[in-house]
Amino acid sequence: MSDVIIKDFSSLYELVEEAGLPATRFMDRSSDRESICTSGLRNWTFGLDLAGSIKLATYGWPKGTEKIREARDKIYGILAPRIKHQEIEYALDGGSFVDVGRFCSGEPECFGVFHDVEKIQNRPLKIIINTRTDVTTNGQEIQNRGAAIVAAVDVLEQCGYSCEVISVSPSKPLDSRRRDGVYLTRTILKQPGEVVDLDSFAFALTHPSFLRRITFAVEEREEESVRNQFGFKHGYGYGAPIEFMSEHEERDLYFGTLRAGDQSWKNIQTSANAIMGMLEKYGLISEDESER
Repeated sequence: MSDVIIKDFSSLYELVEEAGLPATRFMDRSSDRESICTSGLRNWTFGLDLAGSIKLATYGWPKGTEKIREARDKIYGILAPRIKHQEIEYALDGGSFVDVGRFCSGEPECFGVFHDVEKIQNRPLKIIINTRTDVTTNGQEIQNRGAAIVAAVDVLEQCGYSCEVISVSPSKPLDSRRRDGVYLTRTILKQPGEVVDLDSFAFALTHPSFLRRITFAVEEREEESVRNQFGFKHGYGYGAPIEFMSEHEERDLYFGTLRAGDQSWKNIQTSANAIMGMLEKYGLISEDESER
């Protein structure tokens, strides 16, 4: 069986902190090369170097966050009516709890009971996003998909789900005939119960520098034998993106690696449709609504 190397990070901050440390050999470090920003490759990084990427990941990405908020709001309006959720029904007596606010205001119907519009999950929902892409993937596609995922997380949270959001970046050696193995960075972007941090999401899920600056910089800190095995150095490709789902459960919501030419994420409407398809696949959209 091939070796699997997994690097776990408990937060985006922990990942970024690792990325800011010196690489094992700086001179062959693609994550901080100016050439990666030049004409024709600019959408790989949106023009950011490593220092700029670390700054945005740490302190937020105002310009990008505003764009993501606009896209999220549009997608939210499409998704919200179709998510399975619970509603509260009030009565004069009975119920499973007393709404203190309604009671204090003199409202007679203050006894509430949760009514299933559709059955909601009885556990936190884990959302796993594969952020590894190949060199032909367009930065705008990454941004569109990220905005759609942010919208999905937001609406799921508001409909009663407690989401855990995890970024994974799995790769294998480009020359798999001579080398094998899997290298995976895994970062928790949001714990169940935490409020969605749009600034963190905006960078981690929608900015191409999250992979080509931050993730690459982490990989460049590996021992020379690992860097040689997976090609984690300038001119050696940094491995090939793969799907790595051996640990995700059947009910986890998994977004696979983004492939070039995938038309699902070319604009807001197609991104919303792609998200709805995922939610239907995992049983998170009402059958009655999806058939309308």
